[in-house]
Amino acid sequence: MDQFRGLFAKLDQNNDGVISVAELHDEMRKHGILSADGKVQNIIDSYDKNKDGLLDYKEFLSYMTDREKKWKIYFHDLDKNKCGE
Repeated sequence: MDQFRGLFAKLDQNNDGVISVAELHDEMRKHGILSADGKVQNIIDSYDKNKDGLLDYKEFLSYMTDREKKWKIYFHDLDKNKCGE
């Protein structure tokens, strides 16, 4: 899943190999997601397998893979005539 490596690097603002709540929240705010407080903590809580309060790349990849699956399901539900658009 190398397509997510660049996004992980962007979110890991201090280059320590993990994404913190503050880093994820800051990036969401930059993209206009102003009510990110609860969302960010929920993401971390749900995917932080070792419970260190951070997302390493493997945990981040798990989150992104789940999100990708959900978007594909939503897309297929909306694509009523199955044309792929």
